[in-house]
Amino acid sequence: MIKITFFLLVFFLSTFLNAQEVITIDYCIDRAEKNYPIIKNELLIQNKAEKNLKVLNSGYLPALDFVGQATWQSDVTNIDIDVPFITEPITDVPKDQYKVALELSQVIWDGGAISGRKDLEKSNTKVEIAKIANDIYAYKEKIVDLYFNLLVLNKQNEIITIKRWQLREQIKELHSGVENGVVLQSQLDILLAEQIKIEQNLIDIEYEVLAVREMLEYLMGEEIPEFANILLPTPNIKANNSINRPEIDYFNALKMQAASSEALISKGRMPKLMAFAQLGYGRPGLNMLSDEFDTYAVVGAKFVWNIWDWNKTKRNREIIGINLQMIDNQKNQFEMFQQSQAQAQIKRIEKYDKLIMKDEEIVELRKGITSSYSSQLKNGVVRASDYIIALNEEQAAMLNLGMHEILLSKAKYSWLMAVGKQNENN
Repeated sequence: MIKITFFLLVFFLSTFLNAQEVITIDYCIDRAEKNYPIIKNELLIQNKAEKNLKVLNSGYLPALDFVGQATWQSDVTNIDIDVPFITEPITDVPKDQYKVALELSQVIWDGGAISGRKDLEKSNTKVEIAKIANDIYAYKEKIVDLYFNLLVLNKQNEIITIKRWQLREQIKELHSGVENGVVLQSQLDILLAEQIKIEQNLIDIEYEVLAVREMLEYLMGEEIPEFANILLPTPNIKANNSINRPEIDYFNALKMQAASSEALISKGRMPKLMAFAQLGYGRPGLNMLSDEFDTYAVVGAKFVWNIWDWNKTKRNREIIGINLQMIDNQKNQFEMFQQSQAQAQIKRIEKYDKLIMKDEEIVELRKGITSSYSSQLKNGVVRASDYIIALNEEQAAMLNLGMHEILLSKAKYSWLMAVGKQNENN
C-alpha cells in the first residue's frame, strides 16, 4: 500500500511540476542584466562621446574672438632728426596704448591633431563600454551562484519532504501496532521525535529559500512565482578552451587607446597652418607715429612647426610602450588564470559524472534496505531507531545524488562562464 501511495504521490507531483511556470538560469541572468543600473551608463557614454566628437569637429570651423588690450610701455617709436621741408612738429607717440578688435581665425592644416583627438575619443569610449561589460559579467556570476544555491535548497527541501512522508506513513502503521500491543509506545515516540526534527529542518530550509529567492528577485527586478519550477541547467560543454570573456575586449580596447595616444603625440609635432583676419580700433592704429584713435584691418596666415621639444615626444612614446607591455602582461595573466579555472571545472565534471553513477547504485540499495526495515519494524523485529538510521541513510544517498547532479550542472556552467561561452549556450 505504501509503495502504491508513493508512486501516486510522485505521479501527481510530476503532473503539478509540468503545469508550473518554468524558470531557467538564462532567463534570470537576462532579467538581472536588464535590471542592472550600470547598464544605462552605456547609452550615457555613447551620448557623451557624440557630444565630444561634435566639440572636436568644431575645431575645423572658423573661430571669432573679441579681444581688447591696454598697455603702457617705457619707450615708443620716435624720429629724432631735423627735416627742413616739414614745418609742423612731429607729435610724440603716447606711451599708453589701447586697442579692441574682432579676430577671425581658420585652421587650414593642423597636422592631423583634431583627427587624432577624435580617434582617441573613440578609443576612450570603447574602453569605458568594455569596462561596463566586465562589471556586468561579474554581476552575472553572482546571479549564477544565487541560482544554484536556490537549486541546492530546493533539492534538500524535496528530499526531506519525501522523508517526512515516509515517516508519516510509518507512524500510521505503528499506531496500529501500538493499539494491538505488537509495538511498544516508546518505538512510536522515537518516530514522533524524528518527525519533529524533520519539521525543524524544513522550517530552516524554508527561510533560507525565502532569503535567496528575495535576493534573486531583487536583482532581477521581478518576482519569481511561488510554485515556479526552477529548472536545472543542462549546459553543453565543448572541447575548445579559448577565452572569450569581456575582459579580453577590455584589454584590447586599452591597447587601442594607447595606440591612439601615440598617434596623437606624433601628430602634435606636425606643422600647422592657419589664416586670420583682424578688424580693430585703437591708439595708435597701424600708423605707429600717430597719437590718434583709428581703425585698422590685418589679414594674413601663420605657420607653426615645433622642430625641437627636448625629447618630450620620444619619452611619451616610451611611456606608452611600457604601458602596452603592462597591458599584454595583464592580459596573459588573466588568460592563464581563466584557462586554469576552465581546466579545474573539466576535472570536476569528470568527478561528478563518476560519483553520480555510484550514487544511483547506492540509492537503489538503500531503498531496499529501508523497505526491509519498514516491514520488520511493523512486526516488532527491529527497533524504531534502527529504522530511522536506515531512513536517514536512504535520505543521505538521495541527497548525495541530487547534490552531485546540481554540482555537475554548476561545474559545466562555471566552465562556460570561465571561458566566456555562456551566451553560446542559450
